[in-house]
Amino acid sequence: MRARLNVPSGKGARIIVAHVGSRDLGLVQDVGFVIQGKKKTGDYHGEIKLDLLLKWLGDKVLENIQEGVLVVDRAPYLMKLTEESRPASSLMRKAEVVAWLEQHEAVPEDWSDT
Repeated sequence: MRARLNVPSGKGARIIVAHVGSRDLGLVQDVGFVIQGKKKTGDYHGEIKLDLLLKWLGDKVLENIQEGVLVVDRAPYLMKLTEESRPASSLMRKAEVVAWLEQHEAVPEDWSDT
């Protein structure tokens, strides 16, 4: 296996690699995530698509981290907010907060909306 590209540093396409492992067991077999970025310069992080990453996590990673911990950094492509993941905001009106609480099943059982 060749571990070096014949391209000067900082030139050419980027290769983005994610993997799963531990100090004790090493890398987990058949779990690697590798994509070739298309941008040849600048910030390539925007090329990682959240849906691909979530599919990889669901299909390969979660079943292989038994009794482990999943550590995720705050990279922009991991911090995409959706309607389901968007937190409540102090700018929301009362009706919006109520709807958010109901959507996230966070309404106390004895709570009255009067």
